[in-house]
Amino acid sequence: MRRIHTLLMCVLCTYSLPLHAQENAQENGPSGLPPLSDAPQGPTVVIDDSPGAPVIAAGATPIPKDRPVEIEKPKKKDPWATVHHTEAFLATDYEGGSSSWPGDPAAISELRLGFRFMETGALYVQSGLGYAPVNNRELVQIALGGQLWLRLWKVKPFVRAAIIHQHEESTAAWKSDFGESLLGIGNGIRHRAGAEAALGVDIPFYRGDKVEVDGNVEMSTPWYPDNRGPHFYVLGGLGLGIHYAL
Repeated sequence: MRRIHTLLMCVLCTYSLPLHAQENAQENGPSGLPPLSDAPQGPTVVIDDSPGAPVIAAGATPIPKDRPVEIEKPKKKDPWATVHHTEAFLATDYEGGSSSWPGDPAAISELRLGFRFMETGALYVQSGLGYAPVNNRELVQIALGGQLWLRLWKVKPFVRAAIIHQHEESTAAWKSDFGESLLGIGNGIRHRAGAEAALGVDIPFYRGDKVEVDGNVEMSTPWYPDNRGPHFYVLGGLGLGIHYAL
């Protein structure tokens, strides 16, 4: 009896397995795995291989084609916001005015060369050539001084002071002995020593990473204690300066 029961169980299993496999294939496909539509879906990757299309990483939100790609540009350094630590500068002024003698207008051109620090203080040497009509005087000067600036955004008021040595010589002596007169060893030269003070304002109209170019308006007063000429001059004029950061 037991043998007959065992034989019936084997026959039942033999016929039931193909039926179970057929039902499984109908539900999950021939491989027996769940369909792809039921599997967990990852992030969608959109690939645009057209020229100039941006590269989109996996998982990123696609960028519509009709929206421009915004690229952040590096900010340029504002040259007006920086301070040059040390500068070499060259400046020239053209001034006119009068001396303390009546009827003695004067004109002079000056050239300064020096170094400026932190755009606040400078040391300089100065030379000048000029003319005054009383006694037909040629004016030759050399000076050593300092200058201070106050930075008010772009405009820079300044004050300047120097010790000055000036030669005053007649035009006739200058023409007859030009070389020696220029060197200060000619005949008839009146050597004078004094001081000069000036007030003005620099107005920069160009500034780069290294170079600044400015114009200036100033008034200056050379003063001499001796009696070999007028005691002082009152001059005013315009100038141009170039500063180069070292």
